[in-house]
Amino acid sequence: MSPETPVPSLVVVGVSHRNAPLVVREALAVAREDLPRALARVKREAGVSELMILSTCNRVEVYAAGGVAEAQTIASILRAHACARSRIIPMLDQHVGEAAVRHAFRVAASLDSMVLGEPQVLGQLKDAYQAAEMAGTLGPVLNGLRHHSLAAAKHVRTETGIGRHAVSVSHVAVELARKNFGTLEGRRVLLVGAGKMSSLAAGRLVRKGAHATPRGAAREPA
Repeated sequence: MSPETPVPSLVVVGVSHRNAPLVVREALAVAREDLPRALARVKREAGVSELMILSTCNRVEVYAAGGVAEAQTIASILRAHACARSRIIPMLDQHVGEAAVRHAFRVAASLDSMVLGEPQVLGQLKDAYQAAEMAGTLGPVLNGLRHHSLAAAKHVRTETGIGRHAVSVSHVAVELARKNFGTLEGRRVLLVGAGKMSSLAAGRLVRKGAHATPRGAAREPA
């Protein structure tokens, strides 16, 4: 890269629990097995050199090398995708440059999570970066972001008390049920939904005495 060539900035475009209901997040969600195709398609249509997609229960965000124009193009692609899938046209957050870096660090450190300090997002981020790397859409800008944001998240957890009592949404839901009913011993519980959070909730409910038979439920510290 010559001295005259501008260094690509960072953009983050997407939705989260802060600005979009579940139905909107579902309209934009990308399944793990679909990530390679989605990464290649959005990278090509947006005309960017680097791209990563973070798709979780609480957020769907595209991280890319670029500026304001690229952010707007990515937003148009996401709106068209959501509309084609469910006739929803989402309102999207757009972060560019320093604001995008700050947002990425907050997400990695679990400062932007529905439950402050929850540990799941860090693993989800690592998986998202790995998927981008395997798909060939990770470059120097996003690779640098990966190393610095994960290091910052580790620093936050070791230097502050944010992770001392880290809990997940499933943990909070079960504790709220215990508070309302007094005890879960012998109670039958219906879980509506699927995925990791439901598996975590099912496992925790059983450990608290509820009647359930989760198959392959993910483990979570009691």
